[in-house]
Amino acid sequence: MGLQFVSKKPSYEELEIKISKLEDNARRGGRILEACRTIVESTNDSIFLVDRKGRYLLSNQSHNSALGLTASKIRGKYYSEFHSPETSREFQNNIEKVFETGMSLQYEYSTGQDERCFLQTLSPVKALGPEKDITSVSVIEKEITDRKNMETALRLIEEKTHDLLENIIDPYYEMDLLGNYTYLNEAAKRNMTGSPNFTLVSRNSSEFTNADDINRVIPIFYEVYETGKPKTGVEVSFAADSGIRNLEISISPIKDSQGNVVGFRGISRDVTENKMMLENIRASEERYRSIIENIEEGYYEVDNNGIFTFFNNYAEKILGYLPIGVPYSKFMTEESAKRVFQAFNIVYQMEKPATGIVIEAVASDGRHINLNVSVSLIRDAKGKKTGFRGIINDVTERDSMAEELRRSEERYRSIIENIQDGYYEIDLSGAPLFCNDAYLKILGYNRDEWFSSHFTNYSDKESTDRLLAIFTDIFRSGKPASGIEWKLSKKDGFIRNIEETISLIKNAKGEPIGFRGLVRDVTERKNHETIIKQLAYHDFLTGLPNRLLFFDRFKLAMEAAKRKKQLLAVMEIDLDGFKAVNDSYGHHIGDLLLQEIADLLRGILRQSDTAARMGGDEFMLLLPEIKDIGDAELIAVKILRAFEKQFILERHIIYMTPSIGIAVFPEHGHDADTMIRHADIAMYQAKGKGKNSYQI
Repeated sequence: MGLQFVSKKPSYEELEIKISKLEDNARRGGRILEACRTIVESTNDSIFLVDRKGRYLLSNQSHNSALGLTASKIRGKYYSEFHSPETSREFQNNIEKVFETGMSLQYEYSTGQDERCFLQTLSPVKALGPEKDITSVSVIEKEITDRKNMETALRLIEEKTHDLLENIIDPYYEMDLLGNYTYLNEAAKRNMTGSPNFTLVSRNSSEFTNADDINRVIPIFYEVYETGKPKTGVEVSFAADSGIRNLEISISPIKDSQGNVVGFRGISRDVTENKMMLENIRASEERYRSIIENIEEGYYEVDNNGIFTFFNNYAEKILGYLPIGVPYSKFMTEESAKRVFQAFNIVYQMEKPATGIVIEAVASDGRHINLNVSVSLIRDAKGKKTGFRGIINDVTERDSMAEELRRSEERYRSIIENIQDGYYEIDLSGAPLFCNDAYLKILGYNRDEWFSSHFTNYSDKESTDRLLAIFTDIFRSGKPASGIEWKLSKKDGFIRNIEETISLIKNAKGEPIGFRGLVRDVTERKNHETIIKQLAYHDFLTGLPNRLLFFDRFKLAMEAAKRKKQLLAVMEIDLDGFKAVNDSYGHHIGDLLLQEIADLLRGILRQSDTAARMGGDEFMLLLPEIKDIGDAELIAVKILRAFEKQFILERHIIYMTPSIGIAVFPEHGHDADTMIRHADIAMYQAKGKGKNSYQI
């Protein structure tokens, strides 16, 4: 017996129900499709579809506008027809990777002419069949030129600040509101602690300052905190491993992006060293920050009453919560709500999308964030206006970077204008670009005169040649040079001693574009060093070398004589009856007589010889590289004859004779002490034989 299948014919009511469901599904599908189309057409990003050969299948209005063509003119064309060969090759290679792997990929590229930067996201589009073969690739292209430029600008400012703080000569410090050090540059470590290995970071400044100074300085810090105005010339003692140091510091507030004072920074000068040797210290610092790579986007829908009806994941992430059923005015400031209401009304009346609406929203954690919003109409299946939709971008990071860029530039300028050293920037040809007031003060020129000059205008030929060689070396190596000393010819004609640090300025691509330098006038320090050296090694009354310098030269001459196997003579001269001159005419006349005798000895000796005053009326002569003992005797005879003249000192006529003892290396000794002892014995023998003579 066979089976029979009888199909039941549906009733009219059942058909009506099915048709109604199909119509509902079609309306919902149309609404979803319309929403997708609105997203694609309202976004500022380029969105397009290409096949495996890079041929356009579809493109949105943003991409059409970017190419300057209509969709019909683009469809069917190849990607390579609108882009450079290099960009087209990279694009086609990435299309192949998507087809081969079936996975999305993302990459950045830049145009060669206007250097615009773009981020492309390539995703596979698969067929609806069971095999789900890849039929094409969807491309979302976002322009990131502004972000890249901002990243580059911020990096350049940070590098500039870092380079400056690494090369300034003054110590630099930062501390928090509790007085804990958070940063010290190498100069600060070296000058404040006396050791670059001694760390102050995370330690409280009160550990190194006495109680009196703490009580005196705390109100100053509090005043800076309250007024926001910096203080300079604050003196404080500092105790470290190297001992007590007197510091002169400046105090400036460190502020966050909201303008709140979060700490202090300043320049510290070791005035202990300044008071002793008039020397100053160097300092440097490096600070840099990273910036956000991607700016997130969100999609929203509201009804005509401004109630949120849809939020995607990106939008929810931006706010930190899902505001479905909540009026848009609840998550933004009152002023922003008015701006959005006005935008909704304009879009509703004009029936055209609006973009670039900036509002201040309030996130779930209470943070105020900046959003860039676009608005377009939502229509139902009958074309009725039922609400609004749009794209939102969180631009808080971008605005923060702009503020950070401004504060970084302000910080850089503040440091430049407050340091006492001169700072300048020149291009690779030496033409002026920028300088602070301290640099102009050192040169003695006004700003207009400096900008119309060249650094070779205020340095002598020797200094100019040295500086040009140093600039060339820095350009080739990229390494800074410090401790450069040269002679400056000021506008008023005075010559000053300059100490300088020079480093290279580079552009965003790392290419050298100029030089920057820190300049310090060390003329007074050099003069003090010369005076101190003169006092340390010369007799104050006669200007002759003193005992210390004589023995130093004696040691060197003895070593040379031994090495070259040459003779060397030493003479001890004692004035006969000098005490009687002091007793008869006074010490003033005695001093004048000693000065006359010093000049007399200078006139007799060779340039390689040394005449020294050992004290009182005792002189020592060092005669290196003599041929024989007769050379020494010849000098002794010249001295005796020179003393035959009368010395006229302030109308007093004085006669003076010397007694001279001579010792010769190697006959009378192989070291300074032995030689001088023999010369001393010989001198007393000369005195014992009637004075005014010499003995060997």
